[in-house]
Amino acid sequence: MKQKSAKGTRIVRFGLLGALAVLLIVLGVYAYMTWPVYPSFEKEVASLSELRAILDECDATRGLVVVDLTEFGADSQTWIVDLDGRTRCAKPYCYHVTGKNAGKDGFYTLGVSGNTRGSREGYDGTSYRDVPIKLNLREDLSPRKGVELELDCGAYAYSIGGSFDTAGLSAQEISEREASLQEMLFAAADRIIDGKKSE
Repeated sequence: MKQKSAKGTRIVRFGLLGALAVLLIVLGVYAYMTWPVYPSFEKEVASLSELRAILDECDATRGLVVVDLTEFGADSQTWIVDLDGRTRCAKPYCYHVTGKNAGKDGFYTLGVSGNTRGSREGYDGTSYRDVPIKLNLREDLSPRKGVELELDCGAYAYSIGGSFDTAGLSAQEISEREASLQEMLFAAADRIIDGKKSE
């Protein structure tokens, strides 16, 4: 009788230890997956190919077109992904690419953002290649002048912007640089529209 009681006690003890081990494993996995690993709701990535790979992993961002600003003369770029959380399970919903010293003379800072949550407000019926657009001139960046082109591409919204330093420039030179900048922004828009249509 004592042997059966001792055997039953051991079975219960092993059962409790097993349940405790399973519970600790579950809690460990939960903590690993939900513990914040990013200091903010974004992360900087090391390359254009890494940015594209991150966006391709998520169904919502797979169709976003990423523009390589070296095509426009940028000699350096930074790539940032906006996330819907700070954990390992966080999903991307937006990206930002910034390039410096763009244009044939290196006058411009350029930026492109692609977003699954873009605002659809303020479009007045203007379009470019059948895509609704907004063109905003930025006068509030003194001593810099900027232009921003927004695209409403259905599921995705894009913002393409650029700026240049106006210090020491005549009104004619500012006008010429602004026109050149607008040409670059529309060329970047072409990359996005063509990339969107080719998918």
